[in-house]
Amino acid sequence: MSSVVERAGTIRVRILYSVPYEGGWDDVVKKYLEIASGFEDLWRELNDRFKDRGDEFICNLGANLGVFYEYIVYLALSERWSSIFNSPKFCFYRTYYSFNEVCAMTALLLNLITRDEIRKSGDFRQQFNPESYLIGSSWESLPKYLRPAVLKVIYGDSLSDCKDACERNGAVNNRCYQDCMQMLDAIDGDKNAINALANKMKIILKKYGMQSRWSGIPKLIKEVLDYTQGINTNPLNGDWRFFGKSLAELLIPTTSRIRFILMLHDLVAARDKFEAGSYNDAFNLLDLAIAHAYVGKVKFRNRAPGKDSLASDLFNTAEITLNELKTVNTAQASIFDISPRNKTIPKFLSILLKLYHYHVQTYLNEVY
Repeated sequence: MSSVVERAGTIRVRILYSVPYEGGWDDVVKKYLEIASGFEDLWRELNDRFKDRGDEFICNLGANLGVFYEYIVYLALSERWSSIFNSPKFCFYRTYYSFNEVCAMTALLLNLITRDEIRKSGDFRQQFNPESYLIGSSWESLPKYLRPAVLKVIYGDSLSDCKDACERNGAVNNRCYQDCMQMLDAIDGDKNAINALANKMKIILKKYGMQSRWSGIPKLIKEVLDYTQGINTNPLNGDWRFFGKSLAELLIPTTSRIRFILMLHDLVAARDKFEAGSYNDAFNLLDLAIAHAYVGKVKFRNRAPGKDSLASDLFNTAEITLNELKTVNTAQASIFDISPRNKTIPKFLSILLKLYHYHVQTYLNEVY
């Protein structure tokens, strides 16, 4: 089994360093498929080696190794949708019918890189509804007391009680309960809770030396800094609910993987808002995704110049690319359009694939 793990890791490294940012859609996809075809080889090897153990065992093994999900992404970009839709449904589940974080990342990624005619089909919606995967996710790397907040960010309802979440987290005390409720109240637009979260965010931003007067700071980060400094007492033109939701969402991630998952979720939601004609909401969500990329960049930046971590480099490229999306010279509804006329999309695809495979590897490193 160590051979499969090592070879899968090698494929991920090749994707990180060999899939280009420049060129057309076909250039990016061709190079990616050339490398990622190795996941199909590994999936077939698992099937051949363990065929006597049955499909469910093979699926569970493939999911735990990440290989099954990466194989699905490979099939999607190969346009082999019949192979995906004919896969055993329990392959997408882990034990006890909960989804792991890689499964959630995969569903979100597919919702962003799939052509409209496939993405809007009944088969795709039934199998890759992102909310189902996020609500049912086991959120392995997230402290339990933060789960009510992340579910409320995604679903609009906490679906979980703060008292119960703190007890599950082994912290039956007022501080845990207050921190949990503060997140939920801020998401609801409560100004006292928003003030508290804004000050927490200010401390984090100051830790990394960020100042509102810096050029190039994302709009949402500048709104937070200006608000805490009293420069702007009416952030986002008074949209307190979105401001509170944004603060909570930026504070929730305890790992770069959780930040990437929330960034993907915001991008899917932004695309959906664009398609519905709700352009202000869409750009707000795009700004939130950019803020995630920016915080990811600075949080994982090394102190020594020129020695940034790979995570910092990837989030930096994501921030640049998402800012380019905002200025795409096309109709607002087609900013995310998977087509040759959108010149930013190949770079968008490349950075999402790299962040995805990087975080599959971090998941395996942490969980196993």
